[in-house]
Amino acid sequence: MCEASDADQKWYDLATKFEAAAKLIPVDKEANLTILANIGVQYGELQKSVAQEIETGSGVDVHACLTEMEASLSSGGGSGPYLIGDGSSISTCDLALVCALRKLLSLLYTTRPYPSVGNWFSACCSLDGVVAELGDQRAVGTKRIGGQIDRRPEPKEAFAAATRSITLNKGQKKKVTQRQKEKAAKKESKQQQGGNKKQSAAESKEAAPAEVNNIVTEVPATHEAAHANLLEQLNKISTIKQETKQSSDIEEEIASWAKSLFLKDKKKKTLFMFTTPANASAPVSLKVLSKALGVKELRMAGPKDMKSALGYEKGCVTAMSVLNDSACKVTSVLDSRLKGRMLRMCTGCDNALDHSQHHISEQDYDSLEIFLNACGHSPTIYEA
Repeated sequence: MCEASDADQKWYDLATKFEAAAKLIPVDKEANLTILANIGVQYGELQKSVAQEIETGSGVDVHACLTEMEASLSSGGGSGPYLIGDGSSISTCDLALVCALRKLLSLLYTTRPYPSVGNWFSACCSLDGVVAELGDQRAVGTKRIGGQIDRRPEPKEAFAAATRSITLNKGQKKKVTQRQKEKAAKKESKQQQGGNKKQSAAESKEAAPAEVNNIVTEVPATHEAAHANLLEQLNKISTIKQETKQSSDIEEEIASWAKSLFLKDKKKKTLFMFTTPANASAPVSLKVLSKALGVKELRMAGPKDMKSALGYEKGCVTAMSVLNDSACKVTSVLDSRLKGRMLRMCTGCDNALDHSQHHISEQDYDSLEIFLNACGHSPTIYEA
């Protein structure tokens, strides 16, 4: 151990000041201060308020005293961390100071602004004799359990640094990062692909021949006129049997029909007439059908749509009702499972729920396809 001289009395005096300040730390707040220090808090409100309280009560400017120690340790020029001589050996001055400072540095004052004091405190507290007397000591802001090191800036320093950065960067154009370049290129590529798809769809639409209804040239004004148009056309087609004998069992009769759904696309308002076997083992959901037809969402079309496109105001609308769609607004869609079946459907009635007055017709799949083509509604085939 290095021996202190009379010239080193100042360190004992400094230790006395630190001890006077440390004695004023409220006992009832030590537990909370310990928790804050253990979790790495360095500039907490409780720490700052207690530090101000003890400095006012003791008349000791702890920061000024630590600054004095820091200056001496930094300018010593020795090879060790201690205060006396070349700093290679600990002295009674060091022991007096470490005992006086242990609570202040472990609970209140971070050694971040005083790196030499931090090294000195760590070196003193690692000695076996000091550990035996004082226990394990850790300065605020240094390594804690698990080896973590807190690097929390003093708020005033952080504000000053941020202000300097804002001043330096004001008016400067930010450099485009590689990530931003990649995102911009990806976005441009998607836009080009989307444009190409739209152009291809438009070209395909233009290339496809427009559907023309050569049988009915205008939508009938009344329900009766629409029914009359359809009956007139059915009388001309030998492949369609009309007024076929109905089953006495209504449920059995309805199950044998080719069921049609008059649908509307929610977004584009386009109309579809989808025909499927009523007794299909796996009914088609509108969600699946929407995806297959490339539309956003299908829903049942309303009475106004039926009147404006087909001329009907009541009763059943089925696959052959599109005869009255003179403007070809409705897209006919046939379920592929209709092939190979005899297709029975209502071709006109006044009440869809009164099954005793349906006008029943029957034909095969090929006959229905020929009928739809003739009235300008070449069917789209849904592969179930």
